[in-house]
Amino acid sequence: MSLSLPKGIIFDLGDTLVTVTYHGSAGVERLMELAHNPRSVPISDIIARHDELVAEARALWGHGWETLNRSILHRNLFEPFGITFDLPDSILDLEYCVAVHDLDPEPHAIEMLAEMHSRGVKMGVLSNSMIAGTSLATVLNRIGMLPYFEYVMSSADYGFAKPHPRIFMTAIEKLDLPADDCYFFGDTIDIDVIGSEAVGMTGIWYNPKNRTAAPPAPKHIITGWDHFLNTVG
Repeated sequence: MSLSLPKGIIFDLGDTLVTVTYHGSAGVERLMELAHNPRSVPISDIIARHDELVAEARALWGHGWETLNRSILHRNLFEPFGITFDLPDSILDLEYCVAVHDLDPEPHAIEMLAEMHSRGVKMGVLSNSMIAGTSLATVLNRIGMLPYFEYVMSSADYGFAKPHPRIFMTAIEKLDLPADDCYFFGDTIDIDVIGSEAVGMTGIWYNPKNRTAAPPAPKHIITGWDHFLNTVG
């Protein structure tokens, strides 16, 4: 397989550009360190309610029409307990983001981004996430990725989620390029590859673990970012 150099690339984030390590209830625990808790609600009760809400939110995901973002989720979590915060929601989002997971670049990802940037390829990130794009961008900046991107988009900010065509179209138009001049890389076939191809992009399956796809398999597959660098013209 060979690929020509595109004019634009949009990337999925988790398990595509970065490996994500989750830390369970650490995000809620961090926010409670910043909270006013006048009823002295035990943190175990708050975490139990958080887990209920997350399960309910996940049941809504995957349809592509809308997402429940962290801000809305946490209003449903904290307000019934009378818990309040003095900090703006943007800070709370970032504190939660940093506490709940670590993002580490996938092997050769930064090398690949630097090469594409040097060759004039415009790039963006499109993630299905409950975390705001500004928080994701801050974390990507800390690991040296942010300077390569025109933008970092999260479904939390847009209402639509992949594979809905609207969020793909918004991402393409933000690059100011035709869809057929853009690649989309992601680790999920139905959400990332099929979703991007439905709006005219070239969808490429990022598959470093050599998973088997149900037929028909994606036309374009890469097994790592070094593979892509060795494949692209």
